[in-house]
Amino acid sequence: MKAPDTPTSHCTTLLTKGLVEGPRMRVATRAIAAVGQYYPFGVSPDLVDFPTGAQMISGIEEARRAAREHIGYGADLIKVDADWHYPTGPMV
Repeated sequence: MKAPDTPTSHCTTLLTKGLVEGPRMRVATRAIAAVGQYYPFGVSPDLVDFPTGAQMISGIEEARRAAREHIGYGADLIKVDADWHYPTGPMV
């Protein structure tokens, strides 16, 4: 996973270092979701590299690794997408 290069992560860094004035921020990087349980709706299946907004994980070890990566990249909170009872990925 590439380190987040977003305005939010840049603002957090500047605020933490005292280089700019502003409110305290608690930020999360992109979400973590189980493989097959998260699928963006309305996207053409031809777009195989379409960004999902979530890091796909499979199993406890991958979940731990992903959470540690997000914390390492400056996340204050870990965002987990786990809101579906049934898989929403393409049916094979």
